[in-house]
Amino acid sequence: MIIIATVGRNREIGCGDNLLWRFKEDMNFFRDTTMGHYVMMGRKTFDNMTKDLVGRKYLVLSRKLSDSANIKTFDSVDAFLQFARLAEEDIYVIGGGELYTVLLQCTDKMILTEVNAVAENADVFFPKFNKAEWNTELAGKFTSADGITYTRNIYTRKS
Repeated sequence: MIIIATVGRNREIGCGDNLLWRFKEDMNFFRDTTMGHYVMMGRKTFDNMTKDLVGRKYLVLSRKLSDSANIKTFDSVDAFLQFARLAEEDIYVIGGGELYTVLLQCTDKMILTEVNAVAENADVFFPKFNKAEWNTELAGKFTSADGITYTRNIYTRKS
């Protein structure tokens, strides 16, 4: 299970039902990285998706939704974790904030795009974590078309 997210300097990730940052390079990276894999999300994230993530298989934590052709639902975190232990491929956790908080303790890898900016209007945040408990690998430094800098770091939990 791999957490993937784009976070601001104050751990902000969203405002209302929207992402705070949509950098073309980062969106392409997300698409290429998650293509062909499971993407795990909470119901609110699923409900607020603006377009279908073609080529991905949806896993959704929800007591309201039912399984369908491309969606497998779980009514509890424990049920999802049981599925994840048996999965034979990567599962990318894509949000939202509540799901990141619950699953952070269960994951050994995170791919975080860390934006050198603050979004004052944010109301959804990535959970705090102790960076000393993680090995960090810089995967790239970037500048968006509007001049915002960001880095992509891969965090692997220390044994």
